[in-house]
Amino acid sequence: MMNLNRLMSTCALLVTSAICHGQDYFVVETDTTFCSNLEYGTTAQGYLKSVRYTDKNGKEVVIEARKEVPNVLTFYR
Repeated sequence: MMNLNRLMSTCALLVTSAICHGQDYFVVETDTTFCSNLEYGTTAQGYLKSVRYTDKNGKEVVIEARKEVPNVLTFYR
């Protein structure tokens, strides 16, 4: 019984920390990219010119050339 209580407490703590931590993501066409530390920049005309984020493996991704930046439909931060 004690192990079951400990397991339930651990699971509740993990779920709570996952919810509180939050996660950024953005949608391109039909693909969703989950990430953290999401940043993006636009031109004066409102075009997306750069996207910077950390992927789920901890690798920093930087896309800065306007023609290389994907057509992002929505950002969630």
